[in-house]
Amino acid sequence: MNKKFQKGFSLIQVIITSVIASVLALAFSRLIATQMASTSYLEDKLEKIQIVRNIENLLKDDLSCQNSLKSSKIDFKNKKIKVNFQHFKDSKNNNIYSSNKASDRLFIGQMTFTNISLNTPNSYGYIKLQVPISRVRKTGGPTEFKPYETTVQVFADSTGLIKDCFTTKAPISCQWRDIKTGVLELGCLSGEYIEKLKLEKATWTDNLDNHIEPEVYSAYCCKIP
Repeated sequence: MNKKFQKGFSLIQVIITSVIASVLALAFSRLIATQMASTSYLEDKLEKIQIVRNIENLLKDDLSCQNSLKSSKIDFKNKKIKVNFQHFKDSKNNNIYSSNKASDRLFIGQMTFTNISLNTPNSYGYIKLQVPISRVRKTGGPTEFKPYETTVQVFADSTGLIKDCFTTKAPISCQWRDIKTGVLELGCLSGEYIEKLKLEKATWTDNLDNHIEPEVYSAYCCKIP
C-alpha cells in the first residue's frame, strides 16, 4: 500500500475519531446539564412541599394561626377583594415565612386572603388563604409553582378585624345568657364556653345594681361541634 495513501487514511481516521469524540462529549455534557436541571427542579419542588407542610402545621396551632392573621381586616361586602397579609408566625410570634421574601431556594410572593362566608360584623366564617411560591433557579422546568391555597375559620369583630383563628372547628352557635339575680356562677350550659361578657353599667350606689360578684349580667356562650 502506498505510504501516502496510508498516511492520508490515518489522518482521516484521526479526524473521524475526533469528530465522534466531540459529538459524544457534547451529547454527554448535554445529558449531564439536563439531569442537573431536572435535579434542581425536583429539589425545588420538594422544598415547596416542605414549605406547605410547615404552613399547615402552623395553621393547625390556634395561637400560631391567630398570630399570623390577627388584625387583618375582612371586607364584609366585597368577597372578591384580596387582602394582603405579611407573615406566617409561630406560637411565640416569630416570623416563619414572610411575603415578598426568599426562603432558601424559593421565593414567597405577596400572601393574600379572600372572604368566603363572613357577611356581618362580630361573626364567624371562612377565609381562603393564597400563598404564591416561585423558583429562584430558572432551569429544569417552570419557575412558577401552583399557589398554595387553604381555608381557615376566623372570627371578625364589628370593624372587620380578625380576632380569633380556628384551625379545627369554629363555634356552631352562640347566644347571650343572662345571669340570674343572686347567682354567682356564670350562666353557660354544659358543653359551652364563654366568648365574652357584659358588665353591669350601674354603680354600687345605684339601686339597679345587684351588688353581687362577678359584676356581670350576661355571658355570650358558644358551642364547639
